Amino acid sequence: MKAIMLFIFLLPSILCTQSTWIPQTVYPNLEFNAIKFFDNSTGIVSSSGGIILKTTDSGLSWYTIKTSSDLTVRSFFFISETNGFACGDSGLILFTTNRGESWIRRNSGTTNRINSMSQLSFNYFFACAAGGELLRTTNGGLSWSKQVIAGFDLNRIQFIDANNWFVCGDSVVILKTTNSGSLWNRYKYFDNGYNFYAKDIHFTSLSEGNAVIEPWIYRTTNGGVNWFFSSGIQGQGKRIKFINSTTGYVLTYGGPVYKTMNGGVNWNYPGPENVYQSPWNDFDNIDTNKFFICGKNGHILRTDNSFSTVKHIGGLEMNFSKFWFYSLAGGVSVNSNFVLTTSNCGNKWKIHSLGSNNWFEPTFTSFRKVKFSSYSNGAVIADNSGPFTFSQLVYRSSDGGNSFYGLIGGGTYQTAIDIEAVENTVYALGRFNSTSPQIYRADAGSNWITQYTFNVSQFVSNIAFANVNTGIAAGYVNGTYQNFYARTTNGGTNWTEHPLGLTKRIRQAVMLGDGNGFILRDSGLISKTTDYGNSWETVLDQGISTFKSIFFFDIYHGYAVTNDNRLAFSSNGGSVWSLHDVSDPVRNINTVQFIDPLNGFIGGDSVLFRTTDGGLTFVNITGSNLPVKYSLSQNYPNPFNPVTNIKFSIPLSRGVSGSAGRGVFVKLIIYDLLGKEITTLINQQMQPGSYSVDWDASNYPSGVYFYKLISEEFTESKKMVLVK
Repeated sequence: MKAIMLFIFLLPSILCTQSTWIPQTVYPNLEFNAIKFFDNSTGIVSSSGGIILKTTDSGLSWYTIKTSSDLTVRSFFFISETNGFACGDSGLILFTTNRGESWIRRNSGTTNRINSMSQLSFNYFFACAAGGELLRTTNGGLSWSKQVIAGFDLNRIQFIDANNWFVCGDSVVILKTTNSGSLWNRYKYFDNGYNFYAKDIHFTSLSEGNAVIEPWIYRTTNGGVNWFFSSGIQGQGKRIKFINSTTGYVLTYGGPVYKTMNGGVNWNYPGPENVYQSPWNDFDNIDTNKFFICGKNGHILRTDNSFSTVKHIGGLEMNFSKFWFYSLAGGVSVNSNFVLTTSNCGNKWKIHSLGSNNWFEPTFTSFRKVKFSSYSNGAVIADNSGPFTFSQLVYRSSDGGNSFYGLIGGGTYQTAIDIEAVENTVYALGRFNSTSPQIYRADAGSNWITQYTFNVSQFVSNIAFANVNTGIAAGYVNGTYQNFYARTTNGGTNWTEHPLGLTKRIRQAVMLGDGNGFILRDSGLISKTTDYGNSWETVLDQGISTFKSIFFFDIYHGYAVTNDNRLAFSSNGGSVWSLHDVSDPVRNINTVQFIDPLNGFIGGDSVLFRTTDGGLTFVNITGSNLPVKYSLSQNYPNPFNPVTNIKFSIPLSRGVSGSAGRGVFVKLIIYDLLGKEITTLINQQMQPGSYSVDWDASNYPSGVYFYKLISEEFTESKKMVLVK
C-alpha cells in the first residue's frame, strides 16, 4: 500500500516530454580515401578532416588515431613495416615510425594538395602535387624542395631506375625523363578530342607500361612514346597495381576490379562475386592474393583469393530502418544485400554480405525484413531479382543472424510477405506453393510446413503471434478493399476469419504475450485487442496519415514514429499521444523498438539511436500554488555547458476559477542564432502550474540560442549561450 501511495504522490510532479536518445556509431561510416594493411590483422584507413582509423583485429573494430592536423589524408606510402608517410590536402605530409599509431607533421613547402609519394633510394623521396609541382627530399622527408614540371595536377610518379622516371596527371600527356628530372618529355595517350585524365600508371619494365585514363586502360610497349587502347572499363579508373610482370589489377570508382594475366594485353574482372556496391578510392595488398579496398559510405572490403570473392570488414553508412533486437545487447539489421549483427547494444556491427549486388550476375539479392525472438530463433526476408527473374524467399537463423539456413521460396515469382518469430518457432506468410497467400511454420530443428491457405481474393499483409499457438493474420479483400483478420489458437493449423471494417489499409500488426495487441492502419487509425485478437476496438482515428510504425510493450505504453520524423509516446493504450524530437530533421527515422520500459532503439536513414531512460526526460512541477500570470525565466546556468534549466509558469485560463482550471496547449522551442528551429522541448497540453525542464545541448555547437514559450495567450523568448 505504501508503494502505491508513493507512486500516486510522485506522478503529478513530473510530465514526460523531450526525447533523450544517443546516436549509436556504426563505426566506421565515413568516406575513406586511402588504405594500408601491414598483415592480416593490422591496417589503417584515412578519411576527411584528418581522421585516421586503425584496426588490429582484421576490421572487427576500429579506433581513431590522433594526428596534428585536420587536413584530409589522400595517400599512404610506407617504406618499411613500421615507417611511412601520409600525404594530402594543403601540402600535408605526416610521418610515422609505428604503423600509423602516431604521426609527426613535416613541412612540405607547398600549400597544394599532395596526391601520392614514391621512393627513389634510401632517403630520396618524391611527391606529386597539384599545380604541376614535383616535391623531393634527400633527407628522409625532414625538408622538401619543389619543382613545377607541368601546368596540370600530378597524380603519380614511378621510377624505373635512377634516370628513367614517369609521371601522369590531369592531362592527356604522360611526362618522361631519362636524366633524373633535368628534362621532361611529353607523350600523348591519344589525340581524339576527349579530355580524360590519367589517374595512375604502372610500368613493369622500361618499355612496357599501363595507364588508367578514367574509363579506359591504355598500354605502351616502347617506353611511353606511343600508347594504344587496351580495354574499356566500367566506371572511372582509380588505381593500378601489378604484383609481378604479368599480373595486375585496376580499381575503378564504381567497381568492378579488373585483372590482367598477360601484362595488360587483356583485362577482365574475376567475379563472380565482384565489387559493385560503392565508389572506391584506394586498394592495397599484403601478398599475391590478399587485397583490401576502401571507398565511400564506410565500405572496406577484403579478398583472400584475388577478388574471386570479397567480404566486408568495415562499417556502412546504411539504412537502419529494418532491425530487430532479441536482447539488450544482441540485434540484427538488414539493408540492401547486407546483414549486420551486433552483440554490444548497437555500438559495433559485424557485416555479413549474403547477397549479390551486381546486375551483371544471375541474381541481385537484397534483404527487407528481419525478426528474431531470441539469439537462436529468427528469420529474414530476401528479394532475388535479375534481368529475367524475380522471386522472394525466407532464410532462418539459429545463431543471431551470423549464418542462415532453411530457406523457403526462391522460385520464379514466388513472394514472401511477412515473418514472425515467437519462442522457438518461425512463421512465414507468402505465396510459395500457391497463388493464394499461405501460412508456413518451422519449429526448431524442423523443416517448413504449410499450415493454412487463404482464399485467392484475400490479400494478407501482416501476421503477429502472442505465443507459439495464438496469433492473427490481417489484410483486405481484393475488389472491396474491406479489411479482415484471421485468428488461430492452435499454431496456425486452423483459422477463423472476421471482418474488421473500414477501408483504411492495414500497415502493421503487433501482438504481446499477455494477449494485448494493436493494428496500425493508414490515416493514423489504431485498433486494440485485450483478448488475444478475439475482439477489437478503435482507440485512435486522427484522420491524417501520421504514424510510420508503432511498438507497444504493454497494454498502456507505446511508441510510434511519425511521418515528420518525431517520436510519439502514449501511456493510455494509444488514445492520446505526445510528440518528441529525436533526430536531425534531415534524417528520416522509421522504426522504433523497446527491449524493456527503459531501453529502446530508433532506426532510420544512416542513423541508429539508443535510449536507456525510456526515451523521455521530464518536466518537473516546481510549486503547489497556481500562478496568476504567464512567465518565462532566464535559463540557469547561463552561459552553460552542456545542460541548462528553464523555468516557466502557466496561469488559470481566463474565466475559469478553482484549482481544476482547464489546461492549455504549450510549446517550448529552441532556435539557433539564425532563427532555425532545432528542437522542441514541450509540445503538449499542460495544466496550470509552475514547471522546469532541462535542455541537454551535448549534440550542438557552441553559440547563441533562443528559447520561446508559446501558448494561445502568451509568447515570450529569451537568449542563452552555450560555451564548450
